[in-house]
Amino acid sequence: MTTNEALIRQDLLTTEPSFVAPAPCPYNEAQRIATQLVLAHDKVKRAKNCGRRIDTLAYAFYFGAQLSTAILAEKAAARKGYIASLTKDQFDNLNPDKLVVQALFSGGEL
Repeated sequence: MTTNEALIRQDLLTTEPSFVAPAPCPYNEAQRIATQLVLAHDKVKRAKNCGRRIDTLAYAFYFGAQLSTAILAEKAAARKGYIASLTKDQFDNLNPDKLVVQALFSGGEL
């Protein structure tokens, strides 16, 4: 029986590219983001349980792509909500340098 380490070494030392059939996207782009994440996560778990390494990686890619999209959308919505909550006087008195410092210390991005 071949160990995982031996399989990894074999993959890394292969000099000829092997044909990889891409796994189909597990969700429809028209579905809600939560549904897409659930479907992609289920596909990752199913492929891992069946021992299909390439499919596991492909579905993990789909899951990660949707997860990063969801996180970026959530951050953008939070930022828009903060700016929308400002009154005109508060907005006029905003110091851009202070916002940059707040964003950096709160773990946010600019």
